[in-house]
Amino acid sequence: MLPDGVKWLTESRSELFIRPCTEKIYAKILSRLNDTPERGVVITGNPGIGKSWSLCYFLMVLANEKRTVVLESADADRMWVFRADGTTSVIRHPRSQDFDPPELDDPHTVYLFDTAGESPREPLRVDAYTVVASSPNPANFKQFLKRVGSKLYLPCWSLEDLKCVLGFFPHITEEVLEERFLRFGGIPRFVLPSPDNYYEHHSDAELEFAITECDLQSMLISAGNIEVLQLRFAPLVVFFAPFFFIYIPPTTSH
Repeated sequence: MLPDGVKWLTESRSELFIRPCTEKIYAKILSRLNDTPERGVVITGNPGIGKSWSLCYFLMVLANEKRTVVLESADADRMWVFRADGTTSVIRHPRSQDFDPPELDDPHTVYLFDTAGESPREPLRVDAYTVVASSPNPANFKQFLKRVGSKLYLPCWSLEDLKCVLGFFPHITEEVLEERFLRFGGIPRFVLPSPDNYYEHHSDAELEFAITECDLQSMLISAGNIEVLQLRFAPLVVFFAPFFFIYIPPTTSH
């Protein structure tokens, strides 16, 4: 937890909830930084499960290891540079100017890119090892994935995961949590908001519409390739359940 009044760069809380699966994904990324020709990876999964939060965790660990890290947020339209010597800098509106920090030309730098925002945006093409956190929308990473060929899936939260952080959400009882979990599954964005935000954004009518919108044919088409399910309310009823974290492109023989 950060000191009072201090928030994570792309988030609105001072707490950082770290699941074992996030640590495993970081360990996999760390093992690839210098030992594989692929220069990046996409981290995806259901909206609202903490993909952007995972970048905060990666930033914290990498900075503690004295690595140079560049974090870009599409939503904030900013880029933060954290150098190994402890110095930092902020670049506002990085895509509106013909300037990239020289750190991105260093293959030892880790470039963290958060695609969350109003419009789809791919990461910059750089020499730094690139980690993209994105919704399943391929417009955020299609060309990048062609280059690196590696995708990791962050799973939804289990009920036990959610109960572990329940103490930080005093407005929610365990009974309410379990009821919301049965309705919406393991997506913190749907099950952990305050009552006012919950009822404003999660009506029974919206859930019913989501169920009727996802017909059998859509489910069959999306099997094994859920990114093709371009339905407005699909995140309410369709969930990634990865058995393996690593994505192997169809062209790869194995």
